[in-house]
Amino acid sequence: MKIAIPGHDGAFIEIQNEASAEDVAEAFAATDAGKALADKVGKASYFEAWPLEQDMDNATAVEIANTYADGGIGAVMDMAIERDWDASVEDCYESSTKDDLERALRNFVETVTDETDWIDADELTEACCDALKDRVLDVMREEDTSTFEGSIPAHVKVEAGFIPDYNVLGVDDMQMNHWDVCFSAETALPDSSLMRFLKFMNVSPSEFVEACRERGFDPSMPVRGEGMSDYRWDEAQDAARRWRAVLDAEAGRSEEISKLPIQGKYAMAEWNATVELIRTGKDFDRPPLVPMDAIFTMMNESSYGGVPTWAARLPLREILEGKFDKPFTATGGVIGIHNFINGSGYIDVFKGEVRIDPATGGFRRSTAGRWSIDDVYGFVGSVWRAETSAWEKPDWFRNEPTGWTRAAADGRYATVSLTEGEDGVDEYWVRTFDKESGEAGPRATAEVFTDLDSAKADADEALAAEWGAAPKP
Repeated sequence: MKIAIPGHDGAFIEIQNEASAEDVAEAFAATDAGKALADKVGKASYFEAWPLEQDMDNATAVEIANTYADGGIGAVMDMAIERDWDASVEDCYESSTKDDLERALRNFVETVTDETDWIDADELTEACCDALKDRVLDVMREEDTSTFEGSIPAHVKVEAGFIPDYNVLGVDDMQMNHWDVCFSAETALPDSSLMRFLKFMNVSPSEFVEACRERGFDPSMPVRGEGMSDYRWDEAQDAARRWRAVLDAEAGRSEEISKLPIQGKYAMAEWNATVELIRTGKDFDRPPLVPMDAIFTMMNESSYGGVPTWAARLPLREILEGKFDKPFTATGGVIGIHNFINGSGYIDVFKGEVRIDPATGGFRRSTAGRWSIDDVYGFVGSVWRAETSAWEKPDWFRNEPTGWTRAAADGRYATVSLTEGEDGVDEYWVRTFDKESGEAGPRATAEVFTDLDSAKADADEALAAEWGAAPKP
């Protein structure tokens, strides 16, 4: 017996005498008409494995942010699936889509039961649903465009504190140190940790020392105070000696550096790190991040030192979408020195614009009540707001009033230095260095150009060349 499939001209199924409801259902499911019906129902279900959540508590948001920071979106998905946070396609089918499928089958079922006297309508409907279920489920999954990150409510935010070099060092490795009882602008040791702070604030060591002098003290020339012990005086003198060496390193001199007692691998590594931070420190195309008075307040109010930090509450959804995995600028939030080890420091409202490059640091996430910035300072919610936008980090930056530098991914770098020639014409000298700051590569011997663009182009080519090969003429 041939029975026409309603709604599909020329389509029919062959039904043998006394065929079961299951036989008829399987035959129908194998036809183009049956497949089309299943596809239509599956598409119309609008199933979402990750529907928009109405709310999310802070502890869960923090856990998700920390999981993302440690393992990326893959780790977040593993956690979400393990905890059954996603909606079940089977549950959705049973609760609503199956009813839609039964209604869509009604005309076919009525046609078959009208033509036969041995097939029960309810049995045939159930048999057709069973035969078409897998295809409906597959279509529901295929049509689902929802994502876990898209399910996060837009208002859910988590505290994120950016710390320079936190991608390679821990906060205990970067604590700013001091030679007297408490940390302050007067007692800060000019080591790599302090240079990291000055670099983040976009202030050169010489600018900081000059600001100290304007405030009545010179860290490079200590004065022995009344009642100062011999031990403290030795500490002050050692710190001053190191300040003079830092100023020499910034100016390209070596006299004071040669007087430093640099002994052992650790001391040498520390000094090299200090010099590198000085070399890559201030960007002369930008002003300091905050006024100098604010820098002194941060230091003088952070009795136990800490690390430089910019923090804001960032939307969790945007974190998971990778928005803050690339360089961006931010206006607002808070900034200062924070000690994540003992919960101290000085953090204040930030009204300027900061440039954040995740490749040069990392985000310290909230740890559910363990010395997070909000736990310690308790700012009102509005203070945490920050406006962010994508920022394309330039290849070159001006690290001296008349000098530019560009670093390669492997640590090699090139510099362009402006000098005035004997005839008064500007000369731009190109040099290349290895990652230990030794003169090496195509411009180990400096080459001079008459304009900045040509000099930068030559340096770009030198960095791109096989090391040791000269750039094309």
